[in-house]
Amino acid sequence: MPEFSLLLWAVIITALIFDFVNGWNDSANSIATVVGTRVLSPLRAVLLAAALNLVGSFMGQAVAQTVAGSIVDPDLVSHTVLIAAMGGAIIWAAAMTMIGMPISGSHSLLGGFLGAAVAKAGIQVVFTGGVVTILAAMLISPILGFVVAGLLYKVIAALFAHRAPGPTGRLFGRLQLVSVSAMSLMHGANDAQKVMGIITLGLLLGGYQDTLDVPFWVVLACGAAISLGTALGGWKVIKTLGHGLSRLKPVDGFAAETGASLILLFVAKLGVPVSTTHTITGSILGVGATRGLGAVRWGLGQKILLAWIFTLPSTMALGGGLYWTLWAAGGLDHEPPAPWKAQIEQTPDGAIALQWPEVEGAESYSVYRYRRIDPAAEAKHLERRSKKKSYRFSKHVPKPERDALVAEGLSEARCIDTRADPTKHYIYRLRAVNAHGGSRLSEEFEYMAPEPEAAPPDEP
Repeated sequence: MPEFSLLLWAVIITALIFDFVNGWNDSANSIATVVGTRVLSPLRAVLLAAALNLVGSFMGQAVAQTVAGSIVDPDLVSHTVLIAAMGGAIIWAAAMTMIGMPISGSHSLLGGFLGAAVAKAGIQVVFTGGVVTILAAMLISPILGFVVAGLLYKVIAALFAHRAPGPTGRLFGRLQLVSVSAMSLMHGANDAQKVMGIITLGLLLGGYQDTLDVPFWVVLACGAAISLGTALGGWKVIKTLGHGLSRLKPVDGFAAETGASLILLFVAKLGVPVSTTHTITGSILGVGATRGLGAVRWGLGQKILLAWIFTLPSTMALGGGLYWTLWAAGGLDHEPPAPWKAQIEQTPDGAIALQWPEVEGAESYSVYRYRRIDPAAEAKHLERRSKKKSYRFSKHVPKPERDALVAEGLSEARCIDTRADPTKHYIYRLRAVNAHGGSRLSEEFEYMAPEPEAAPPDEP
């Protein structure tokens, strides 16, 4: 692991604390039904869920990359924004857990992130399309959970209508071990990835990597943090979901967990972060409603709904307030001015050399070569520009053509790109990083291959 700045360490630590608190609240998502049906004891249930949360965190990176690159413009945020975002989400999630209210960790993270980013850079920092997609998925997921789990319960009830209750209960008690395991896996696959995205964005901003690919140690750390939070168990939240909303039998728990797991698996493959809390709560309500409206405690459901409604604005206010506190009181978000100009030339041995003026306040630089110019690539680039879409090297370039040459602590602001083909045209960009981890990108600049020398005319 490289030597990180103090501010990047603060990003990593606050993100892992949020991951822990998220697991603390969301342990109910994984085990509330199996505890409510008394198929497993609370202790065995949380240990099973914690282990499978860790396994689930290794199931892909699509959600992490969505969080890192599709909510706000990475070029306009900073480490201080990430710390404030996580701080706001931690405060809200911990408070709700202590009063036994299941809330959305996804909403908490999204609200804190938006609040801190807008406080720093204004509304233009927000990728509207990405935020609308995430919000729509979060609103639809409890409805889907209600419908899918309710229909699944009706199918099961029809198939086992003439079976004896005792053997049926024992069968679904065993099947519920499978469904709760699937729910715990999906919880790790969805919720742990959100924090992976935040840490990966912090690494990108600090110049420690040039892509949104999540390093292995980040996956492991986030999986461990959410697993520890789940193992601690938010017992008040578990009581609310497992016993408070509706009285559950093993067949009810199996239907709710299976319906929720299917939905979470589908959206995880799409890379859309949704709320596991919303999904499992909707599923429990859907199963309960199949037995009649009186089988659900709708008053408690209304309280949970109010907590969901207030989560986003509350965390936005907390994230924005914490950012302004850090910026005004700590002065932690001062960025180096960007190195706007650079000179590019060929070295005698045929490599490409870049040189630029030293940037005041910069302790390190990253040099990105992220696009080789050819007619097809240039046409796509111009099309994106015409549609006012942000062009980000880490999202649009195939791996074989993408290189990042990181030069830290340079005595001279110079880098030799030995892997580029000097007969081709390239786009380059620089990132200057200061002592606090704040960074700023330069404008794009081109390397133009020299024109081949004309052959001398043939002598008569």
